[in-house]
Amino acid sequence: MTWHLFRKRTLWLPTWRGWLLLCLAGLLGAWGLSRGVLAFLSVTERLPADLLVVEGWIADDALEDAAAEFRRGQFKVLVTTGGPLSKGFFLSGYATHASLAANTLFKLGLTTNQVIAVPGQYTARGRTLEAAVAFRDWLLAHEPGVRSINLVTVGPHARRSRLTYQRVLGKQVRVGVIAVPERHYDLEHWWRSSEGLKSVPVEALAYVWSALMLWPGKP
Repeated sequence: MTWHLFRKRTLWLPTWRGWLLLCLAGLLGAWGLSRGVLAFLSVTERLPADLLVVEGWIADDALEDAAAEFRRGQFKVLVTTGGPLSKGFFLSGYATHASLAANTLFKLGLTTNQVIAVPGQYTARGRTLEAAVAFRDWLLAHEPGVRSINLVTVGPHARRSRLTYQRVLGKQVRVGVIAVPERHYDLEHWWRSSEGLKSVPVEALAYVWSALMLWPGKP
């Protein structure tokens, strides 16, 4: 007597042909995802805006693109953001990514009337979030009438940066975004380089985390 503690069921398992088909389907799905994820993350959507905001940690060639974007547009001012440098302070003399980027833009031909550095503080919760909070506080104090900005960043960081700034700034300020092309790996085959493998999957996961978990404080 089993006291009705057990019952018999039939379990279906794939044959070798079935496993082969499932593996092929998985590979095709992964291939399709790898082709589309970079395009999804590297979004560019410009808005009519008076302010161009540049994430100060981006590379010098990306800052060149930002300077060109400023010259092409009808922007009132360019604002650089970013917190403390993790290295290079003793050589450069600049304490934050915001100030380093601003002075790089001066070298590229922009003037002190055109560029304002808005540095953030060190934080363990994420440099983009802290930079956005510092920019929000500056905006409320100096340009409270601004209703839209364009944000310049690099490649796959764009969608997460826009999400972060939009949440921090709230509904009062619309955030456009400009993704400067990533030049340190092949965009068509990013998974073939260490830089691409370190950048794209991490940014994809970080975007999902930001979408689910980011709760900035109110002004």
